[in-house]
Amino acid sequence: MRELVAGFVTFATGVGVLAFAIRRGDRVVNWVFWVAVGIQVAIIVSIFLDYGYSWVDVRAVNMALTGNVWVASPHALAALALLALVAWGRQAIPTATGVVALQAASFPVALELVGQDQDMSFLSAAPLASEYLSVLAVFMFIPAACTVIPSPASKWHKVAFGPRSALIDAIRSLEELGLTVRPPSDVLESGSACGTLTGTMVRITTRPSLWPPRYGLLIEVSGARSVPAAPHFAPIESLSSEGGVFRYSGLTERSFSITREALQSFLRESALGCDSEYIA
Repeated sequence: MRELVAGFVTFATGVGVLAFAIRRGDRVVNWVFWVAVGIQVAIIVSIFLDYGYSWVDVRAVNMALTGNVWVASPHALAALALLALVAWGRQAIPTATGVVALQAASFPVALELVGQDQDMSFLSAAPLASEYLSVLAVFMFIPAACTVIPSPASKWHKVAFGPRSALIDAIRSLEELGLTVRPPSDVLESGSACGTLTGTMVRITTRPSLWPPRYGLLIEVSGARSVPAAPHFAPIESLSSEGGVFRYSGLTERSFSITREALQSFLRESALGCDSEYIA
């Protein structure tokens, strides 16, 4: 029962860390990533610890060297993930994340196979802690993996950004209105833009919503001269105006119904109080 409770606690902690890192951004993402790397180092070291339970005293490395090599498979995967990071740097983080996920899945299988062969259970601190930490590490690798932008020519770029390509293109087009545009910083967002339209401050961000899990589009116009009608960019939309700041929020599970012309027209209408052509 204690092992089951520990498993639920580990899962809840992992989800919480994942959500917190994604919400807080780069600094927390990097910190969480290096903690996950430290966990992998600890898992490698744990092969030299006692895996026996109660009065049984047996080290995992000794079991591996005497025929039960499967007990070392999670530790080997930890080493493989770290080697990939050393060899290819940040570009290897998504691959390392997959390897760590395989490691987490392999732990109970490896321990069960070896336990049957040696007629023993692995309920001591070292194997249990390593198993729970490997699950936690998967969640901690994911935020950093999301910051690795696939090459535009790769199929993974289409998988990551294909459904939001229209939104990315629409935001990129705001350079025509004199706004400063930034490309996506991770695979969960679609870029951002900020600047002024005839003295009216406009800010566009595309951070995802964690609950409900949706892609998000947020438009803020300071000193807006009108509150336009809902543009129907997304299935879930809300518009509000408070303290001279107009806010539009759109959420969708997959794609936005948006074009360059529609986004520019919406900004002109809210910032300038009309749908006329923008005059620099």
